[in-house]
Amino acid sequence: MEIKVTPIRGVVLLALLVAFYFWGGFEIPDGVSRRRLSRGWTTCILMFVAGAVSISIVDHWVGNVERSNIRIFYIIAGILLMAVALVWQAMLNSSLEVALIPTR
Repeated sequence: MEIKVTPIRGVVLLALLVAFYFWGGFEIPDGVSRRRLSRGWTTCILMFVAGAVSISIVDHWVGNVERSNIRIFYIIAGILLMAVALVWQAMLNSSLEVALIPTR
């Protein structure tokens, strides 16, 4: 596995991280104790960033005689990581909204 940074791959990584920022992925919501959400939220952030790095700048060649690139597996794994992170954050947000509903 090697890290190969090209201008296009750098732009893809930056675009993914900026989109995640504007989606609100880097900010833990207020209203509940941060200790309760911080572990899950931090895990979601790390999963999304790892997926974005996997999609954009990771390259992996295998074989000695006929070398082949298995980058497609890293792209698929990165997409899955980012999707799971986004779904998990949406679930955390929805559970937070349910927890903040006032009860009488």
